[in-house]
Amino acid sequence: MTDTADKPTRVTGDEARRIKREALGIADRKKHHGRAPTAMKSRTKELGTQQRVYRYRFYPTPSQAERLEKTFGACRWVYNEGLALRMGAWERHRGVVARPG
Repeated sequence: MTDTADKPTRVTGDEARRIKREALGIADRKKHHGRAPTAMKSRTKELGTQQRVYRYRFYPTPSQAERLEKTFGACRWVYNEGLALRMGAWERHRGVVARPG
């Protein structure tokens, strides 16, 4: 007989989102889900107007800071590897490595 207690149960939907929020320490963001979608505005600036700038600071917990360092380190590595491929292709063939698509 197989024991079903050994198999993990699949969690989906609201329960999965709740577990992820608790595990990552992220607050519930339900207040933004009730907003009605709005049409995209034109990005052209009108004469005599300024663009508003917002600056945000955040203070991650030590575990969040560690996770951010790992994530940014991985992103930096991927970027540098891609750059090395492009530079190598240029040096060998005097051509560029194009993006797929």
